[in-house]
Amino acid sequence: MSWETLVNGRLKFRERVNQEEQSQILEDLEEALETKIKYDSQFDEWCFEDVNWASHVSGEKIWKAVKKWRHKLALFDASVYYLSNPEEKVFLDRANKSVIVDV
Repeated sequence: MSWETLVNGRLKFRERVNQEEQSQILEDLEEALETKIKYDSQFDEWCFEDVNWASHVSGEKIWKAVKKWRHKLALFDASVYYLSNPEEKVFLDRANKSVIVDV
């Protein structure tokens, strides 16, 4: 099953995590998050943000990857928003003379 998601967050590695380990960790997390993780030099951390219209992202999938590498991470912060269930909805269909306002 797939759904629409917005995923955003950031991470930092612990000191003494070498480049090879960082690359492997980023690869595993990118697979779980279904997005690229990019380094932000302004904040000295890795960041990600993505809207995915056919996503298989889940908190459980992300936690599995984080749990595997938590001993190498100083910080991991991610939010997943499922967009298929809107909190507010405004719908207008002139052909069928329908108006729905759920605010």
